[in-house]
Parts: sequence; C-alpha cells; structure tokens
Amino acid sequence: MVMCLMALLVGCAKEDGNGDFGLAYIYMPQAATSGNDDGRYEVPSGKEMTYNFNVKDGKLNVFLGVVRSGKLSSEGFSVDVKVLTDTTNQIIASGDIEDAMLLPATIYSLPNKVSVSDGYWATFYLLVDTTAIKNDAYTGKNLVLVVGIANPDKFELSNKNICTVVIIDVDAIRKLL
Repeated sequence: MVMCLMALLVGCAKEDGNGDFGLAYIYMPQAATSGNDDGRYEVPSGKEMTYNFNVKDGKLNVFLGVVRSGKLSSEGFSVDVKVLTDTTNQIIASGDIEDAMLLPATIYSLPNKVSVSDGYWATFYLLVDTTAIKNDAYTGKNLVLVVGIANPDKFELSNKNICTVVIIDVDAIRKLL
C-alpha cells in the first residue's frame, strides 16, 4: 500500500494538469443552447427574455461564436462564416417555425471570417438594422437565418453544432428597443 502511494506521488508532477489534452474540434456553442439537436437560437432567448444580444449604434447585435474543444497550448485558428440560404429556406418551408420569414440580406451583416488569435474561443455578431426591424412588413414575424462555419485553417470541425438557426422574434425585440 505504501509502495503504491509512493509511486503515485512520484509519478505525477505538479504541472501534469497543465499539459495539452482532449480532442480539438471547432463548433458554434449557440447551436446547442436550446438543449435540442436542431440548432435553434431564439433572439431574445426563451420565455425569460435573457439577453443574447445588445443594441448599439442602430444595430441589433446577435451574439454568435466559435469554440475549440480540448486544451491545446492556446493555439489559434480561423474559420469562414457562411449563410446557409438553402437550409434556411428549407426550415421556413417546413413550417416548424411559426410565422417564419427569411431575414433579408439587405438588413443584416456578418463577418466573412472569424479568427481566434490565442485561446479557444471568439465572439462575432450578426448585425441587424433596428430601423428595418420596425418595418410593418415584419410585424408578427420570426426572422430566420442559418449561420454556419466552414474551412478551418487548423483542427477539424465538429460533426455537429456547426450551424446555428437564428430566430429573431420581431415583436419581442421591438418591446426591448
């Protein structure tokens, strides 16, 4: 028994917990926030109106991000950000989202690429013009846009949670503007 304890104490250096470990996969954490596998990301989120957005300079800033799993010496990476229009249209056509409408490309912007210089995560934003949201054409609508990531320069994409179905409840947002 004493020999086993001695081997354990000698075999584990204090710094061993600081080494690299885990598998490095890149994903979008917002794709998993609903607790479902459907990638839905409601803005504002849930019935409790928690804030997954802010409003600044006339823009609704919807928080999105990328994360790398594992602990790997703070290696950076980058990914492309893509709008998946065909997927968005399929979701709208399915009728699964009540009063769904494609978020018009003329009223939003997204970065083309997200870079994580060191560490394991970065935030980026879907920026939506708040003046446009007030347009009567959007009253009672859920504006939908599927945002995905692709083409990592390092590591691999996860096999799930690489696209987020952003659903903006226009009436709820208007109350908070």
